[in-house]
Amino acid sequence: MLVDVFQRLSAFDDIHNYRYIGFGSIYFSDFLLFHRTLGFTKMLSIENTRTAEEQDRIKLNRPYGFIQTEFGHSSTILSKTEFDDDRTIGWLDYDSKFSKSVIDDLSTFLSKAKSGSMYLASYNIQDIAPPQGVTEGRTPEERLEIAIGEGNKIYLPSNWRTLLNGKNRGTLFAAILKNKADDILMRRNGPLEEQSKLNIYPIINILYRDNAQMATFGFVIYSNREKELCDNANFPSLPFAKSTVDDYFEITLPNLTFREIRHLDQNYRSQTKQPWLPLPQSDADKYWKLYRYFPHFVETEL
Repeated sequence: MLVDVFQRLSAFDDIHNYRYIGFGSIYFSDFLLFHRTLGFTKMLSIENTRTAEEQDRIKLNRPYGFIQTEFGHSSTILSKTEFDDDRTIGWLDYDSKFSKSVIDDLSTFLSKAKSGSMYLASYNIQDIAPPQGVTEGRTPEERLEIAIGEGNKIYLPSNWRTLLNGKNRGTLFAAILKNKADDILMRRNGPLEEQSKLNIYPIINILYRDNAQMATFGFVIYSNREKELCDNANFPSLPFAKSTVDDYFEITLPNLTFREIRHLDQNYRSQTKQPWLPLPQSDADKYWKLYRYFPHFVETEL
């Protein structure tokens, strides 16, 4: 899905010229995918590890020599990273719960990114991170206020107390990031002439499960001068695109066999109930919603 989004950025520039920043870990899955499909060669992996053994393991698993690895906390590495004139895609795929660090990294990225760049953050919304060292005696409201930091309370939406439970937390955290981004750009745009002023256009607001309930929120950055290029990218035509924080695309996987998937693929032009195919329509509908991005498996006998 993200490959489809990133390909649309070619409206701004040759996609091969983009730089990619992410958290590769020992698998570098996103780095492998985006190099093979999009041809990225300017790539930076930020690794929050300090032990020599862990760093050596990451270096061993780095799939391409052109991937630059920097060890340290994301806020530190992003602060010292020069963006130069590169349009940049930053996908900060946190394996932790939403916190002040996510907001701080957004601030750093958005203070440097140029028009045509894209920011995405993925985070755990299973619960609100409790204060450091505190396991009980805190209400959800108190935990949230401590998790995001005193200075970020101004970015809470007016209805934030109604968004503290379940999937509503995806809307809450996306709203915080959107409000923070708007504030950063307002300050950054102050001294700029009108055509150079920057805007954001939200594209990604996805909920999914990966051991825990997760969310990914993302937007493209464009200047007034390049608004037509952003329009030409036609992001709204993507089937999963969402331009508001209170509307999300939820990935729910169907329960289908290999044979059922093959039958659905063979009849993809008729996305209606097939009386000859005895499976729940809800599973068929879930598959049609995602079929282009559905993982492919090989059936074998042992």
